[in-house]
Amino acid sequence: MKKVTLIKVASILLVSAAFLAACSTKKDSNATNTSNIKVNATGFPIVNKKLTISLMAPNTGMADWKNMPTLTDYAKKTNINLKYNTVPMSDFSTKLNLAFASQDLSDIIYAAGTDNLTPANETTYGSQGQLLPLEKLIPKYAPNLEKLLKADPSIRKSITTPDGHIYSLPLISRNATAIWPMGPMWYNGAWLKKLNVTTLPKTTDEFYDLMMRFKNDDPNGNGQQDEIPLTDSKLTSIRPWMMSAFGMLAQGVKNDNGKVVYTPTTDRYKTYLTFMNKMIRMAY
Repeated sequence: MKKVTLIKVASILLVSAAFLAACSTKKDSNATNTSNIKVNATGFPIVNKKLTISLMAPNTGMADWKNMPTLTDYAKKTNINLKYNTVPMSDFSTKLNLAFASQDLSDIIYAAGTDNLTPANETTYGSQGQLLPLEKLIPKYAPNLEKLLKADPSIRKSITTPDGHIYSLPLISRNATAIWPMGPMWYNGAWLKKLNVTTLPKTTDEFYDLMMRFKNDDPNGNGQQDEIPLTDSKLTSIRPWMMSAFGMLAQGVKNDNGKVVYTPTTDRYKTYLTFMNKMIRMAY
């Protein structure tokens, strides 16, 4: 039976040393043989001799994991290469369950999320020996995480399963965070250059005016007004950026200075909808 380290949304680097330390106790013939590998608890590389371990993760719909600059850079620094088993997001839950059922698991499960693997599932698979408990390894091999767990006991509580073990590590967000996972807004650089635009819009009125130029001033240079200045799928990428221009950070319920507010009922949201209606009419 192959034991694995489960990582829902945490950094792979954070647990690489912990994973290897745990693997050094494996006796399974199917498990990765790491018994002779020296793990460096601090600094780079994590292992002196190059090592390849497997990782299962859902497809993000953006870049392949193997091509992400951060991961390729860490592969060089850590001396650990990751062999990726990338599963379509829509099939990830099914494939993960099949992997557990067949006991044909990758060494690491990454970005699974609680929708695909609940704490109850972790307890079940942990009790069967298919997942490695991490709580005794974190203090030595993940000291920064250990500091957070001590500073905020609620984090430790949230990742500790009913059997008292920690099988997965969380994504911890504090204060302002980037919304890259939501999808950034992009300007067409060739169109900006064609129209001699050197300063990007700073207000919603300036943004509207630029979109009108995209529509009417033939930035693609084909002599026709056939440009679509603004496009998105279900407004999932545009919405967070445009809402923030009207002083809103969430579409649903939010805490506004201790008062519970449902954003769609506010005047700001109505102003935002009016502007977006104007933008959509302009774009098409």
